[in-house]
Formats: sequence, structure tokens, C-alpha cells
Amino acid sequence: MSPRAYRIVNPVAPVPDLKARLAPPVGDLTGKTAAFVDNGWWSLGVTLDYFERALRQRYGLQKVLRVKNPDLTRPLDGKVMDQLAREADIAIVGLGN
Repeated sequence: MSPRAYRIVNPVAPVPDLKARLAPPVGDLTGKTAAFVDNGWWSLGVTLDYFERALRQRYGLQKVLRVKNPDLTRPLDGKVMDQLAREADIAIVGLGN
């Protein structure tokens, strides 16, 4: 009888590199613009309506840019993302159901 060989596999993923540069905190929202990216689910639309009211009334948010992703199987178009990055101070990107 020949000896059996066993291979031990570690199923744990490597630790991600956490040195990514994050955007600085936006701070006070008074007079700022928010971008809302909606995936089209009804419940997310209701949630974004609530967020918009709360951010305007409680925190002085000035403007909200709303964008619907026309194809839920793909990321939002790069040109649209670039525009939102130029025009908005914060973004809320939703995946609601």
C-alpha cells in the first residue's frame, strides 16, 4: 500500500491593501450638492426621497443630482460618473430592493 499525499488549502482570502487614499470628510453639508445614483428599485426611490428631505432640512444641503442606472447589470457609464464627481460634494449610491 502506497502512502497518500494530502494537500491542505487555506480558504481565507488575502488581507486587502488598506493603504488606499480615501476622500477627506466632506464636513458641513450647508450649500453642498449630493449625487444620488438609483438602481431603479422602488424601495430605493422612497429611501432617496427621505434622504433628500432630511439632508436638505436638517443639514442645509443645497442641491441633489439624481441619476438612474439604465442597465442594472453594468456599472454606471464612466462619463456620467465623471460628471457627478465634478459636480457633487457627496454621493449616495444605492442597491436597494
